[in-house]
Amino acid sequence: MTGHPDKLSQAELRNIGEFLADAADEFADHSCNDFSCAPTPENKAVFTNIIEWQAGEDWGDPDPTYLDSLEKAYAENEEIVSFDNWVMGYFAQRLKALAQDASGSPGLSAAELRMMAALLDLVIEFREMDRDDHDITVDYTLSATDENKLFLASVIRHEGLADSERMVADVRQSDDEIAVPDYWIMRYFSDRCKKLAAE
Repeated sequence: MTGHPDKLSQAELRNIGEFLADAADEFADHSCNDFSCAPTPENKAVFTNIIEWQAGEDWGDPDPTYLDSLEKAYAENEEIVSFDNWVMGYFAQRLKALAQDASGSPGLSAAELRMMAALLDLVIEFREMDRDDHDITVDYTLSATDENKLFLASVIRHEGLADSERMVADVRQSDDEIAVPDYWIMRYFSDRCKKLAAE
């Protein structure tokens, strides 16, 4: 699952898409779920795609909400705003489609990569609140294949914990399924997206 230096691999696309699909369902139940970004032409183009995708879904809002959303996206505001679960759902299906392409993620723009990172960071924020306030952690479990061990070693080192090398050694020696907090993996993917967006 480890990625290519200059693009997201098919496995990474698939896994980020799955995280965002789950998050879209989770965040749909939140009472406050705005997602905003700077009103650049690139971001407005992505938001247009999001609004058009949402309007075409079975549960999508019909006109005039659709037209009103487009109008707001292109208005002269300090930021453009949508619902976070719409944006998550849009990227979940987009990444699922891209994951079918062996060429990987050249089709993702820097604006899209930055939005994906921001969405993952939003989920991470809620996971850390659950950890700190309620002692709740959601684990992500992988089988003990060599590829998965290599990936999890990268994730653990990325967290920069004091006992990272001991944890990596435990992962390498494990013959059983291996679990880490899911937000560790999301943070790894988020920073991957930020790095790629900056290149």
